[in-house]
This record gives sequence, structure tokens and C-alpha cells, in this order.
Amino acid sequence: MDRPTEQGLDSHHALNRMRWLADLFDDRFRLPGTERRFGLDGILGLFPAVGDVISGVISLYLAAEGLRFGMPFSRLLRMGFNVVVDMTLGAIPLIGDLFDFAWKANQKNVRIVLEHLESDIEAKRSRR
Repeated sequence: MDRPTEQGLDSHHALNRMRWLADLFDDRFRLPGTERRFGLDGILGLFPAVGDVISGVISLYLAAEGLRFGMPFSRLLRMGFNVVVDMTLGAIPLIGDLFDFAWKANQKNVRIVLEHLESDIEAKRSRR
């Protein structure tokens, strides 16, 4: 059985941190009486400029973590697209606030990282 390496533990912690931030910014709270979820991204979007900058920094951080996982350019491009759409449309007054509750770029980007990691594991298994 393989023992965890320091790099493996760092990757595990980074992935857990990414999941936690994506949940906090996209899905942490539930709209009472519905199944609709939202996070700090939607709330911070109500504060012009400052809220959008904070949300954008978190989204860019998650995309940068994807780079550390050695993801191919095509997946990084998808992550970047999600961030750009979130930051651009989210900055529009009122419409952007509603958009922030629905787009969930951080969750999308964590899924892209997970897809990459799963395909990487499958590729390693098939080489054995």
C-alpha cells in the first residue's frame, strides 16, 4: 500500500481548502422554504466594487490552485472562463447580484479540478 507523501498531503489539504471555499462562496446558505442555495459571493455582490473584488480574488485563487495540480491548459482555460464570466456579469448592478446567486463559478471550478484528478488516477491505474 502506498504511503502518503508530503506532496500528497499538501494536495489533499489544498483540495479540502478549495472545496470549503467553493461551498462558502457558492452554497453555504439555503434560502428559507426552498432548496435554493447561495453563498458569500451572492451576498458580497450586494456591496458594489469591494464585494466583487473579494469574490474575484477567491475565484482567482481557486483557479491558481488548479494550476498547481498540473491541469492541462484546456481545463485551466475553462476555469478562467468561469471566473471571467462571474466577475464581469456579477459586476452589473442588480442583474449581477441575481447572477451571483446562480452562476457558482467556484463550484464549477472545483468540479473541473476533481474531473482532472479522477482522470489522472484512471490514467495511472491503466498504466499498471
